[in-house]
Amino acid sequence: MAYRSFEFEIISSDGKKQILSIELLCIKIPTYGERTFLKGHIDYVATLDVSSFYVKEKDKGNNTYFAISGGILSVTKNKILILADTFETRDEIDKDRAINEKEKAELLLKDNDSDKVLIESAEFSLKKALNRLSIL
Repeated sequence: MAYRSFEFEIISSDGKKQILSIELLCIKIPTYGERTFLKGHIDYVATLDVSSFYVKEKDKGNNTYFAISGGILSVTKNKILILADTFETRDEIDKDRAINEKEKAELLLKDNDSDKVLIESAEFSLKKALNRLSIL
């Protein structure tokens, strides 16, 4: 398998940005099923739900993990761009904070069965917290 350089960029709605130009082994992103992208892939656009993914680098031999809270994925021959609502790398995640958010959301869901807006908000918070914890 030939390794190819390409650019990976992720930008959040608050302006946080990370750009990687790497010797690529692969990037796996859950869209509709899990997709693997390499340089030269046909153009592709998809929406992303709360999810996690990783970029596998050839030279470092390690994976860089990301947790996102939704967004849009754009793939061209030489670049993958993710416009994320929010994102964190594995190293940025505060485990205690994620656990507290998970517990708070679970409590809200347990104690509320009539307020649809509160239930949807708590479900989304729970999904984000579980997603962040899944990559630790």
